[in-house]
Amino acid sequence: MDMKEAVAELKRSKTFDWILAVVLSIANFLNSTKADGFNLDFLTRLHDIKDTVHKHSLLHHVACLVNEQFEESTDLHSELPHVHHSAKVDLESVTGHIKQLEEDANISWERLRAIAKHESSQELKLQMADFLADVVERIHVLKVIYRRVSN
Repeated sequence: MDMKEAVAELKRSKTFDWILAVVLSIANFLNSTKADGFNLDFLTRLHDIKDTVHKHSLLHHVACLVNEQFEESTDLHSELPHVHHSAKVDLESVTGHIKQLEEDANISWERLRAIAKHESSQELKLQMADFLADVVERIHVLKVIYRRVSN
């Protein structure tokens, strides 16, 4: 749920929009272009790019420009709490959890087959089979979401 809220916060954030606009304007100025966008990986390098006079980072200049030009801007940390929380998610541990869910589902199917040999209630077998089929479908959905988020 935090990831969904984080995306919604980013979409609503005027400050984040202004930051992206300032970064694009600076990049277009520095590259003498009129690009409509940039690769988001560029944001991770703003701290490493320094000016030649004062040795301030491009991130510093972006922050100053946003604060000067957009008085309504806020600090992103308080405006985007779910983004901060979502950033702490370890995607490798998510992979492990999904694999564990798959293994547990397979074990449950094997146990259902073993129980079905001795259980006479057809209704119970059908309910358990439906439940496990739903579990498998949900795991599949989780894997799809994980692939989208991690790429």
